[in-house]
Amino acid sequence: MEARFSATQLLDLTHNGLQELGYRDDLLRHRYSFADVLIDSSPTRTIDLAAFAQEPPSYRSACFGVAILDQYGPDTLQQYRALGAPQILVLSPEQGIVRRWRMTASGAPTFIEEIAPEHLSTAFHANRNEWNPDAVLRAKSIGFARGPVQLDFFDTGLLPTLEGTTHKKLDQLLRDVLATCKAVYAEHHDSEPDYQALFRLIFRFIASKMLADRGYPGDDWLHPDPQRVIAAVDAFYFRQAPDEGLLQDPLVQRVAWDTIRTAFLFQNLSVEALAYVYENTLVSERNRELFDTHATPPQLAEYIVQQLPFDELPQDERRVFEPFTGHAPFLIAALGRLRTLLPSTMDTNQRHDYFVRMLRGMELDAFAREVARYSLILADYPNPDGWDIRQADVFSSPHTDTYLQQARIVLCNPPFSDVPTRGTQTRLRAGAAKRAVEALNRVMRYPPAQLGFVLPKAFVSGQEYRNARKQLAASYQEIAVVTLPDTVFQYSDVETVLLTAHSPRTRSPRRRTASVNKQDYDRFLQTGIPTWQEELPSESINAADYPVFWRTPLWRVWEALSRLPRLGDVAEVHRGIEYRVPMSSHKAELVSSEPRSGFAAGLVSAKDNFEPFFTGKFAFLNTDASVMLYEAYKLPWDRPKVIVNAARLSRGPWRIAAVIDHQGLVCYQRFHGIWAKANTSLEEIASVLNSPLANAFLYTNPAAGGRDNQIRAIEDIPFPDFTTAQTQTLVILVNQYRLYRSQWLQNPDQAEELEETCRQLLAQIDAEVLSAYELPPRLEKQLLDTFAGYQRPGPVHFTGYYPTDFRPAIPWRIFISQGFQNAGARSTISRLPVLNDPVISVAVRELDDSSDDDYDIDA
Repeated sequence: MEARFSATQLLDLTHNGLQELGYRDDLLRHRYSFADVLIDSSPTRTIDLAAFAQEPPSYRSACFGVAILDQYGPDTLQQYRALGAPQILVLSPEQGIVRRWRMTASGAPTFIEEIAPEHLSTAFHANRNEWNPDAVLRAKSIGFARGPVQLDFFDTGLLPTLEGTTHKKLDQLLRDVLATCKAVYAEHHDSEPDYQALFRLIFRFIASKMLADRGYPGDDWLHPDPQRVIAAVDAFYFRQAPDEGLLQDPLVQRVAWDTIRTAFLFQNLSVEALAYVYENTLVSERNRELFDTHATPPQLAEYIVQQLPFDELPQDERRVFEPFTGHAPFLIAALGRLRTLLPSTMDTNQRHDYFVRMLRGMELDAFAREVARYSLILADYPNPDGWDIRQADVFSSPHTDTYLQQARIVLCNPPFSDVPTRGTQTRLRAGAAKRAVEALNRVMRYPPAQLGFVLPKAFVSGQEYRNARKQLAASYQEIAVVTLPDTVFQYSDVETVLLTAHSPRTRSPRRRTASVNKQDYDRFLQTGIPTWQEELPSESINAADYPVFWRTPLWRVWEALSRLPRLGDVAEVHRGIEYRVPMSSHKAELVSSEPRSGFAAGLVSAKDNFEPFFTGKFAFLNTDASVMLYEAYKLPWDRPKVIVNAARLSRGPWRIAAVIDHQGLVCYQRFHGIWAKANTSLEEIASVLNSPLANAFLYTNPAAGGRDNQIRAIEDIPFPDFTTAQTQTLVILVNQYRLYRSQWLQNPDQAEELEETCRQLLAQIDAEVLSAYELPPRLEKQLLDTFAGYQRPGPVHFTGYYPTDFRPAIPWRIFISQGFQNAGARSTISRLPVLNDPVISVAVRELDDSSDDDYDIDA
C-alpha cells in the first residue's frame, strides 16, 4: 500500500513541529554527524535531523534526534545514543507511523509510543511544556534547576555516561599526542621541549579540528600543512593577541597535527571536556602545588550557577567576575546561563559582545589563563578572542577592587592551602591563615548582588571564617550551604561546601542547609539532589549568638542528647608525645622494633593495624626528655587508660577506634591517651568511643572536621549515664571480644567461626551503648543508617546495621534480639511446610513483604 506521507513530508512535519516548540532554525541540523564515542573506534554516525537547545551544538545541548527508518529494532537505535538526545523520533514512511523512543545510558532504547503522522503536530503542541528547548535543557542541566523535572523520556544517566566517555577519549588522545611529540622532539634535541609552547600548539590544532568538524567556512582548517593551519587559526582567533610562542619544531608540528586531524569527529564535543583535560592532562604537578590548583568539576560550577537567580538582575547588570579563574568553569557555566536569558533575536556578534562585557576573570597562572581563554572561545563558538581574563594575583593586584566593585555576581573556587610565606609576592592582611578565608573577606568588602563559592568545610564553623559569616548574614536574605564529601577534587581530599547567597537581607532571612554523602555524590552530580536537606527554622537563626548556616543531618540526635554530660566530664584526654625533630627523617633514633635502653613500648601509627578494643603490634619509643618538644612524656602512661587514634581512620563516618591499655604503652602524637576519672570504667569509655554514636559525632560535627580527631571534639562527645547493670554487661562483652579476637589470631583455621562471634559481640556492645543513650527509635535508626555501606575499622566484616531496604524504626537492641529475628515473617515461613497452592503462596509472600513496613516502635 502506498504511504500517505513520504519521508520528505514526515521530516518537514517534524521540522515544523520542532520550530513551533521553540527550536531555532540554526539549531535544527539536517544530516548531523557525530562521533559514536561509546564505541572503541569512535565511528562517525549521521542522523537525519538533530535539534539542539543552544549553541554550540553538542551532546549536552542535544534535545531530539529524528531518524528515517522503516526496518529497525532497538539495537539499531543504539547508534544514536552518543548524540546525547534523550529521545529519538523514528519516521517510518512505508509503515505510515512515527515512533518515539527513550534513549538510555545502558542497554537498548525503550519504546514509548506511536504517533500517527496526521497527529504529529497535535503531539508537539500537547507536549510543548515538556519538549521545548528550555524544559529539556533544564532536565539535562543535571537536574539543577529549582523544582522537580519529570520527563517520561529522560534517563538521568545518559549525559554522565557520554561525558565520562568523551573525557576519557579526549584525555587519551592528548596524552598520546604529548607522548608522541616528546618522543619525536627527543630524537634530535638534547633538552626537553617547552611544554607551554607545545600545549599552545596543540590547542591551535584542536581549535582547527573543531572549526573543520563543525563545518565553519574556510579552506585551511584540515589542510595537511600544519603551518597553514596555525596561520589560519591565529588569523581567526588571535589576530589582536600578542605572539604567544608556539613550539616551532616542524617534525613535532606535523606529528601532532596528523594525530589530531585524523582523530574522532569533534563536532559533538562539549566545551566541558576541556575542563577535564585541563585538570587531568595539562596541569603539571609543579603548577598544581605552586598555585594550589584543584579544578572545579563542571557539574558543581553548573549547580552553583543554576541556584542563583541571574534573571532577577536587569540584562545589562548580569556582570560576572571569577577570581582564581583557572580553566574558567564558572565563567563557562555563567555563559551558558546568560545565553538562555538572551532574546532569540540577538545575533551571534551581538551575543559575543554581550558575553565579553558581562564575563571577567583573574588568574595568576599564565598558562591557566590561556586555557581559560581557549575554553571560552570554544564555548562561544565560532566567535574570536576578546575575553577579559587578567593575569594577576587577586590578593595583591590593584585591579581586584575595581573588578569586585563592578561585578554583580561573583563565582569563585579559591585555593584552600595556607597562605605562602616565602617565594611569593602575595601580600595579605595580618591574621589571614588561609587563602580561601582571605578570598571570601576580599569579596565581602564589596558584597555583590549574588555570590557562589566553593569553600573548605571549615567555613561552617571555623573561627577564621567568623567575620565573613557575620557579614554574609547581614548582607543576604537567601543563603544556602551544601556540604560535600572529600572526594570532590581528584588531587585534594579536603571536605568542601558549596555556598550561594543572594537578595538583600530582610527581617526574615532564609537559610537552607544540605549534605551529600560519598555514596550519593555521583547521584548529586547527575540530579542535584543531596542526601539530606532542610530549611533552618527562623527561631534557630535569630536565637543564635553567631550566624548559623549549616546543621548536621543528625542535629536532632545531638539536640536529644544535649542534656547528657560530655566525655570530657568523665575522662582526661591528652595528646601523645612529640619530638623536637621530625619523625620522618629521624625515625631510627626515635623508634625501635626491639627493646632498647631509654625506650618504652608504645604506638606510633594508626596505620599499623589499629583496631577497636584490641592492642596489636607495638614498637618502642625514645622517652629521653632531651628529645621531647613538650611535656606530654610526663603523663602517667604507665597507668591503665584508653588509647584512640588522633589521625582519622577513614574519610567515611568511621573516624575513631579505642583500645584499653593495661601494658603502660606510650603513645606518639598520632594518638591520644584517655584516663578515666572516678566512677567511670575504661570499658565504658572504650565502648562509647568505638560506638557508631561517637563516630557519627566526629563525622558530622563541623567543629570536628578535618583529618584529625581533635581533642576538643572528643571531649565534647555525649556520654551516657550507664546503669550498674549496663556497666557490668559492657565489661563482660568487651573482655569476651578481646578474648575471641586473640583466639582468632592464634587459630586462623577457625577464622570464619571466630569472626562471626566477634561480629555478634560488637553488635551487642553497640546495642548496650545505644540503649544507655535512650534515643527515640527513629533518631537511633537515622544515626545507624549513616554507616550504610561503610566498612567498620578492624578485621570484622561489617558494612552496615540494617538491611538496605529495611524501613521500620526498630531499636538496634531489639533488631538483633533472637525474639525479633524469630518473629519475622521470613523466619516464620522458613519453619512452615512447603505450600503448593499458588493462591496461598502469593498471600504469604504479600504478608512477608508488608510485615517489616508495619512494624514500627516509637517509644
